[in-house]
Amino acid sequence: MGNIVVVDPSINTAGLAVFADARLIHAETVTCRLLGRDICDRCRVMAEKIIARVDDVLSSDPPPAYELIVEWPRIYAPGKQKAKPDDQIPMAGVCAAVAIKLQLPVTSYRAAAWKGQLEKVPCAAMVRRNLASSELILCDGLDHNALDAIGIGLYHLGRFKRKRVYAKPS
Repeated sequence: MGNIVVVDPSINTAGLAVFADARLIHAETVTCRLLGRDICDRCRVMAEKIIARVDDVLSSDPPPAYELIVEWPRIYAPGKQKAKPDDQIPMAGVCAAVAIKLQLPVTSYRAAAWKGQLEKVPCAAMVRRNLASSELILCDGLDHNALDAIGIGLYHLGRFKRKRVYAKPS
């Protein structure tokens, strides 16, 4: 299916991308700065903001069916990840809340599945390389969260081609 809503979750700055007929039609970063509030409430508010933006985007020309694609957080063993484990759990809350409210079929991917170990800057460059020129225009000024959402969508659609680097044989 080429009609997808993609969320790169966070409780502060989430990425959102929408593809229709396998082409990027919208991308943005959704922000929610509620520091000091209850963590569950922050998940709820972020999910509501994402849902409101999805409703705005799809209300103009809704295709027949969409699927929700999310990056599902993974908690690694201590010392094996950059993010704090406590930051990963609310991401799952945002994903679940958006899925429940939108009532769309859901597919989730771990970051390692779609981008491997790519850092933010190389990943953003690779996402841009995989876009058509008509889609690239939509990427001006986007941060890594929105670009990650686009990358997840491209991966789901089979359009994200990672550049592989191999060691030269001796």
